[in-house]
Amino acid sequence: PFINNFDIAFSLTDPSIANHRFSLPNKFFESLLAGLPVIVCSGGDTAELVSRYEIGWVYDSTEHDLVQFITSIRMRDWCHKIENVNSIRELYSWKNEEKILCSLYGGR
Repeated sequence: PFINNFDIAFSLTDPSIANHRFSLPNKFFESLLAGLPVIVCSGGDTAELVSRYEIGWVYDSTEHDLVQFITSIRMRDWCHKIENVNSIRELYSWKNEEKILCSLYGGR
C-alpha cells in the first residue's frame, strides 16, 4: 500500500537505545512528504521535530496505552497537524536538503 492512503504515520522507536534516540528515519520524512502527521516516541530527535513544528504527536509509552492514545486524537487536532505538515514539508524535502548539502561540500 502507498503511504498516502493512510491518515497518520508512526515512527515508534525505542528511546532507551541511543541509536534510536538520535536517528531521523527515512519513513519519518516520507510521511511528511506524503502529508501525514506522525506519532513518534518521546525522548528522541524525531520527537523534538514533531513538537517544534506541531506535525504530529509525541507518545510516551510509560504514560499511555497506544490504542487509547490513538483513539484520543480528535479530528480538529488532526486537521491542525495536517495543516502544519503541509506548511513545512518542503523544508525537509530532498530538493531543499540537496542545496544545503551541496553548499557544505562547496558545490553549487
